Amino acid sequence: MHQEHTIPWNTLASHLDFIRDNPHVTPCRTDLFPRNRPTQTKEFTHFAKVLAKTISTFSQTERSKYPPVSESPSSGKIFSDELRDRYPEHLDRRYQHIQNWFTDGQDFSYSLYHPAHAVKVLINENEMTSLLTLAQHPRISLLRFRDSCADHYRGGFSCVARNALDIYLIFNVAAAKGILENGEYKEMRGAQWSIADCVGCRPGSPHDEAEQLPYKSFFNWPPDQASQGWSPDQTINALNAHGDLGRLHDLLKLAFRLLYRYDLVHRECGEAPDWESLITERMVLLWAVKSEISRVGERKWIRRFV
Repeated sequence: MHQEHTIPWNTLASHLDFIRDNPHVTPCRTDLFPRNRPTQTKEFTHFAKVLAKTISTFSQTERSKYPPVSESPSSGKIFSDELRDRYPEHLDRRYQHIQNWFTDGQDFSYSLYHPAHAVKVLINENEMTSLLTLAQHPRISLLRFRDSCADHYRGGFSCVARNALDIYLIFNVAAAKGILENGEYKEMRGAQWSIADCVGCRPGSPHDEAEQLPYKSFFNWPPDQASQGWSPDQTINALNAHGDLGRLHDLLKLAFRLLYRYDLVHRECGEAPDWESLITERMVLLWAVKSEISRVGERKWIRRFV
């Protein structure tokens, strides 16, 4: 398990049961299910807080490697031609120039390219100097591109954190439950669908998203695999992530790096990410744990375990 000396993976796993063809859910499925012990809410909440703190600690360490941003340029390239040419599906000449990111009077609607996609690539590639410049620029509201894009079918750059959290939770909890090395984790419906999404093979979802690039590259996943009509269970079996545990550990380190890079960028925009809500959301989707959503401000909602 990754960061097992800090993150209470075993405590989290102790509240989940691996059940095949669970007859108590409709439709029945194989997955991890909450045991609903009296201490579950308290220990799930503790887990989320510790994971959030661990991510932010590494984020702060990473930020210390870069000097303060001293300039807010009014023009110029924000990423190289080489990077643009490497990812032509996600980067273009328009958003290569910082003046086209200015959010005053800009219309970002219905464009094949979008600043959110560029942010995803920059996080993937650890182009932190560019990201810090964008995050601190007084004429750019980078968090505007966090949750969704105006073209409606492609997500904002928070998708980087969502996919990375899914990978990080699935494999670490599978290891803690003893269902990793024997491959039983591959039977879990939540894992099948989430991992298929990470490599662009989830039915009904886009298969060419920038947040999928690190996992496609890691698994050497063919770019046209989604068009072959693979189901999520076929995908997770083909990836066979547990076949090389050393390499799987590299995957967990990759996911964790993406988490603290996302945290760094988010904080540089002047706002800490609500990791507790995001961790709760992913655990609800993966394992159907109980939660509730509460309003804490005019436009802010949080999700917490119950």
